Amino acid sequence: MLSLPLIIWLASPLAIHTWTSRIVSTRSNGICNFRPLTVQRRQRCRQCLCSAVGQATNAQEDKNDDASLSEMIPGTYDDFAVAKVYYVPSSFDDLESVFSSDDIQKKNLTPNNMSVPTALMMLDPELYPSQSKARKVCRKGFIAVLRRDQYDGDDASSFINATKALVGDRVYAGDAIARQVRVAPGFYTQTHHAQSNPLLSVVYEDDHFAIVYKPAGYTVFKNYKSKCPSVQAVLPWSLIPPKLGTLEAMRRPLAVHRLDKPTSGLLIATKTRPAMVDLSRQFHDRVIQKTYMAVVNGLVPPPLDEWTESLAKISAEDAFHEVGVDVDPSDQIHPWYKIEHSLQDQQTRVYKNATTIFRVIKQVQSLHARDGCLSLVELKPKTGRYHQLRRHIAWVCERTLVGDSTYDGNAPEAMKFRGQGLFLTSTRVKLEHPFYNTEIGRIVWNTLGDKCASCTRNDTVGQHEVYEDESGRIIVAAEVELPVKFNRLLERANDRFFKFSLADDDTEDDVGKDV
Repeated sequence: MLSLPLIIWLASPLAIHTWTSRIVSTRSNGICNFRPLTVQRRQRCRQCLCSAVGQATNAQEDKNDDASLSEMIPGTYDDFAVAKVYYVPSSFDDLESVFSSDDIQKKNLTPNNMSVPTALMMLDPELYPSQSKARKVCRKGFIAVLRRDQYDGDDASSFINATKALVGDRVYAGDAIARQVRVAPGFYTQTHHAQSNPLLSVVYEDDHFAIVYKPAGYTVFKNYKSKCPSVQAVLPWSLIPPKLGTLEAMRRPLAVHRLDKPTSGLLIATKTRPAMVDLSRQFHDRVIQKTYMAVVNGLVPPPLDEWTESLAKISAEDAFHEVGVDVDPSDQIHPWYKIEHSLQDQQTRVYKNATTIFRVIKQVQSLHARDGCLSLVELKPKTGRYHQLRRHIAWVCERTLVGDSTYDGNAPEAMKFRGQGLFLTSTRVKLEHPFYNTEIGRIVWNTLGDKCASCTRNDTVGQHEVYEDESGRIIVAAEVELPVKFNRLLERANDRFFKFSLADDDTEDDVGKDV
């Protein structure tokens, strides 16, 4: 019979959360990722993984396999493989050079008896520079230990019988420590759940990352206020899973940056953890170069008497070499302009520098626009501040983007263009390939040759190019055409201007004749 305190605890929210978390792993946008791990699935995954490892032995013959998989062996879990093996020596002589005497005494460390995190720090200080880093991988289950009496010979050839390493486990001389990584499971959720969301158009995709086209009106990440599905929820249905054997493949693709809900254009998504880390670094170091197209309500650049110190004219050569944006340094057709105006961060409230390069592509006359003109501009942000392009045009040029209800101030000339959405789109992106620029990726690049310039799928939109630049870096450039509504707005505004302006001129001529 259950006691009263136990009955009260079972009915508490904490108990309900504890038991439900064992049933459902994660739930995102109505998509349940829980799947029972049956015995048949375990055997099937084990067979697929062993088959992938066996095929990877001939990686140089098969150009579609990663060169690093030839030496990998199955790990202790399904969809895991051993990436690196450490063998514990008989004694660690340099223990005092890594830990202080207080730490050695506190953790009870000896040259031939220490914990798993401590051994990892001693065996691979570059990968595990701190105790917290080593403990973290142990808690995630990425470290396995095979005792000396569990394998024959000098090298461990299998870690299927190895045990998961806990933070407090001790290792001794001869023990083998394995660092495991997840290999591509070969499936996304679309093979186990019915499709309920529209697909995204793919511009470029390989086993490591993808570039997709985000329509206007979609949020990148989940937003409870939006009724439309997020891009993050649609990505598993839109992308092809990495092939079996891809190192550290993620169970679901992940967008590495965001676009505003009303903004359409190119979005980068990662499919492996190394690619996610590298692409995040490129965004942080401002290596990725993006190009936007927008329609401005008014004349840009404004007349010279409205210029401020934040706006200046710049040559294409200076924009390429000094600012570092994706422009043709020999282009002299359209002059470039530079906006350098600090913007306040929305979270820290600290002003940070922000730089935008733009040029005017086309200008048409309009009856309702400010200055009687609509301007099609090409913008290249050097930094990525919150609403940078929209705020720079509104605050420095004192003009707003068509459909920008946030910064147009409800002006009469802006209200005429409401209801058609924001006329801002990302049309081009240029970045360094997150895999082919690594040591292993360079080997794969040399073996693939011309095949690297092609995408892994045939139903892509837009244009993409993969090439090696002058510095030896592998570059990926993707581009899409301007949305139809942009040209439609400009053509309609121009036609209406000439239609009604000519009609007014004819009316004035008729009135003059009657008089």
